[in-house]
Amino acid sequence: EVVIQSGLQTPSEVEPAVRSAQDLVLGLDAPEQEGRAVARSGFSRNVVVLEIQGAPVNLTLVDLPGIIHAVERADQAHFKQLVHELVVQYISRPSAIIVAAVSCKEDIDTQGILSLAREADPEGLRTVGVLTKPDQIEAACEHTWVDVLMGKRYPLQLGYYMVKNPNQKQLLEGVGFKEARAAEAGFFKNQPPWSNTAACAGRLGADNLRHNLSKVLVELTARLMPNMLAEASRKLSETEAQLAALPSAPGAGGLEL
Repeated sequence: EVVIQSGLQTPSEVEPAVRSAQDLVLGLDAPEQEGRAVARSGFSRNVVVLEIQGAPVNLTLVDLPGIIHAVERADQAHFKQLVHELVVQYISRPSAIIVAAVSCKEDIDTQGILSLAREADPEGLRTVGVLTKPDQIEAACEHTWVDVLMGKRYPLQLGYYMVKNPNQKQLLEGVGFKEARAAEAGFFKNQPPWSNTAACAGRLGADNLRHNLSKVLVELTARLMPNMLAEASRKLSETEAQLAALPSAPGAGGLEL
């Protein structure tokens, strides 16, 4: 474990620190070659951890890379398997809520995350679909995504939500959180078909997504609590048995060396 920076106090300090950690992680995977710059890999099993203190919750968010189907060079072919294994490793954990991000910019049939989510969560009790980039849907194809949002295509038990986040240009221009949410609300209010699909209203926007993810988290925790308590009790019994097996401490009349 390598600490890149500690004691961050403002949001503006976070991005440079995370980028430094990402650079280090990607560089660690590259073979050292004397006299040559170290080539950086595109993906890594190493993890960049950002620990936030102060909130009265104990929650871990894992940002996984998107599933890839093609690479730029032949020597990068192993990235496809690496990313697949990383995704499966994390979403297979029974305590993980799977937030399956699906881009509206691409055909949903070509996006593999939903298939992986079904394999990891066959009962669908911890998978929430999130549709992104609704402003980049191809003209005259909006009805396809309305059907997905309404659960008529690729249905999920917990359903889908749609969000519109700033694009890369807007992020570089420094668009803040409040501005982004206001722009998102304006988009869904004024842009057909979302503006005239009342049945979808509760599934549009990051606020609705956040509210419902909180409900899913509470329900998942309640389901897992009996198993967590049983596991804690088992480990406590094991520890007590190990302590009982230790030899007694020497008394006052014990041997001296």
